[in-house]
Amino acid sequence: MKNETSSFFELFYGVRRLLLLTFYLVSVIAFGLVALVLLNLAQVAATWQLLVSLLIFVASIGGGAFLYVLLELPKIGYDFDQIKNDIASGKIKSPEQFSHRVVDLLCRYFSFAFFSVEYAFIKVQQEKPIGSDQAILEDLSAVDLDQLLKLSQNTETVTYVDKYTVKGKAYHLQLIPIYFGQEWLGYIGILTHQRLWKIFTRFLVDFENNYVDDQLVHVLDLQKQVIQKQFYREIDVFSDKIAKQVYTSIDEYLRDVVEFLVSYTHCVGGLFATIYQEDCVTIFTKPVDEKRIEDHYRHRFSKSVTVVQPGIVSDPSVPFDTVFELPIFLDHLQGILLLFDDGPDRFAYFFNTLVEIESIKLHSDLKNLAIQLDAPIVANAFVPA
Repeated sequence: MKNETSSFFELFYGVRRLLLLTFYLVSVIAFGLVALVLLNLAQVAATWQLLVSLLIFVASIGGGAFLYVLLELPKIGYDFDQIKNDIASGKIKSPEQFSHRVVDLLCRYFSFAFFSVEYAFIKVQQEKPIGSDQAILEDLSAVDLDQLLKLSQNTETVTYVDKYTVKGKAYHLQLIPIYFGQEWLGYIGILTHQRLWKIFTRFLVDFENNYVDDQLVHVLDLQKQVIQKQFYREIDVFSDKIAKQVYTSIDEYLRDVVEFLVSYTHCVGGLFATIYQEDCVTIFTKPVDEKRIEDHYRHRFSKSVTVVQPGIVSDPSVPFDTVFELPIFLDHLQGILLLFDDGPDRFAYFFNTLVEIESIKLHSDLKNLAIQLDAPIVANAFVPA
């Protein structure tokens, strides 16, 4: 039934377009004939009549081409419907799959005289940029991509950026930020042969608002559900090890947890300390002064427990832009889990999941392991009891 309905509307749209173009053609011919009659009545020289005829001919072709583009643009909804259907059916499950389909659609559909997209690329939150051609991402430097990222996060309007060279040819880059409400989801970049007119940039705004943003939210939600299920399955491994009495020390458990969280969130590093021992575990993926970082937090938390709620904070005393602080509570404070990164986006994405695993997993695992190992609370521990 849906296919029949779509076919009916496509047929109706095609008839309407044909009628408008026919009306335009008849109007142009009528205008040309009237102009020639008036020139004849005014006894204008044949040379001038020929010149006027050529100008009318050229103007009518240009106007017809422009009208055709305006009539064709709204038809993109029919092509985008297939992407929607594949999201609903589960064929598209990841931002990467969605990105490939969108850039392919942009380059395939927008091939008009006044609106031709030669290349397109898209970046979705923490995902790697996906281009219609790998040459785009090779010719755009990391600095260029970083500037586009910051620009898209600071504006919600379609923005003309500059001229860029891809495969030895110059193109005009238009940036389309992707927002859903106030939430930044990413951006689309398109490279066109000429700078787009205002009317076409307005169409890009509608394209993002009416098609891209809400479908991308669905894809991200699907991906998050898959990630969370896998996340909980993998974190259950540590509970199983405790139940099977595999761990011989709390350090082993802390190291397993930190290594897993750093690897899973792709952050720079982590620190995990408990009230059951003096030492803490630190894991970093790049060279840092771990001793200085440990001493900083040892001093901070030894005086008073300033972390009472999970949060994403900025701490100028450590060489990272963002710190995710997660206190481990069960009746009383049992420890502190810290994750470090060069930006807040990863922690914002995983925030709810990390808080949930603390409340349903980490605090009980740590308590059970401490009881199993008969680990005493140390008076001068990293954090106070």
